[in-house]
Amino acid sequence: MYNLPLTLKILLLCKKVPYPARDGESLVIMNDTRLLRELGHKVFFFCLNTKKHWVDTTNYSEIQEWDGFKSFDHHPDSLRTYTRSLMSSHPLQIARFYSTSIECKLKEYIHKLNIDLIIYQGLAMTQYLKDVVLKKLYRVHNLEHKIWANLAHQNRHPIKRNIQRRTAAALKKYEMTYLGNMTAIVTLSNEEKIFFEPIYPKHLLAAISLSLPPAPIETYTENRKGLLFIGSLDWEPNREGLNWFLKEIYPSISHIPLTIAGKGQFESALENVCVITNFHNTSALLNTHRCMIVPLLSGAGIRIKIIEAMQYGQPTISTPIGAEGINYLPGSILLENDAEKWIELILNLYSDDSKCLKLSEQLLTSYQAFYSSEKVTEKWRRFIALLGEF
Repeated sequence: MYNLPLTLKILLLCKKVPYPARDGESLVIMNDTRLLRELGHKVFFFCLNTKKHWVDTTNYSEIQEWDGFKSFDHHPDSLRTYTRSLMSSHPLQIARFYSTSIECKLKEYIHKLNIDLIIYQGLAMTQYLKDVVLKKLYRVHNLEHKIWANLAHQNRHPIKRNIQRRTAAALKKYEMTYLGNMTAIVTLSNEEKIFFEPIYPKHLLAAISLSLPPAPIETYTENRKGLLFIGSLDWEPNREGLNWFLKEIYPSISHIPLTIAGKGQFESALENVCVITNFHNTSALLNTHRCMIVPLLSGAGIRIKIIEAMQYGQPTISTPIGAEGINYLPGSILLENDAEKWIELILNLYSDDSKCLKLSEQLLTSYQAFYSSEKVTEKWRRFIALLGEF
């Protein structure tokens, strides 16, 4: 394989337009882009624009200021997706993002720009450009098979559980088989990196998390009120966790206001619960609430919302699975699986101002120790240097 120039032309392949960045995947993409540009590289986007995550890109003038941007509407019918899945042996969750015509346009775009490096943002895009000889990097957002395996583990419905298990097996087979044409794999956590190491021993692997841009952070004070949940409301693990929290925990603490914020649809008739689906940034929410909750029962990858909470010094209660892959000082994130103990933790935080202030300080320290821009940018600089000679 050839060496790379010092200043790269990098193409990001995305299964959705990552702007505005309101979910974890989009936050990772936009912050990777910011840091790569700070290192002097040019970053171009090629995005699918699906019905589920459709964005009217003409509404955002910022997009026109990027180095380069292309998006293509992609609304495949179910029959075509199912047929492709059967013919390619790819899971439906992968096959539904493929289009022959879009691949042709993608090849034209690469040739026109004289691209040096392709970064596949997420597993679904790795089915593109298998015959193109360029250095290719798979940016792992989640271990997709693990999400479905955890959903199956929690599901009590036998038919749905069996479908989820088969989906998990198919995705794991894809992750273990179809990434051979990648040059490198970059994960968000060390746990994910360890999964890929024995499977692809000849690949260049690294764990590089994200660092968030500077934010208008206000000093945490003891007069803050309310619980806060932030996350994509159309992602099944988030919905599952929220429903568990509202059924098993919230009735015992319903005097405490709860704000649920995220992209997608979610309804709650409970008093004192506010659902916000139309917001452009999280600063106002993280600067005003007393505590963030992460009641995940399944899922995989790292929860970007916890890193956001750390940046703001926002005390956080999570299930252990919700905090998987996150680096933090011991004790700075409160972990619990049991609903009764969740209730106890929330009530204690509401009555103990000094505890909240101490947790806030610990989280700010954790963020600087593990996720500062300087540390993450240096990881990218070293990795790109290694990739250039790989």
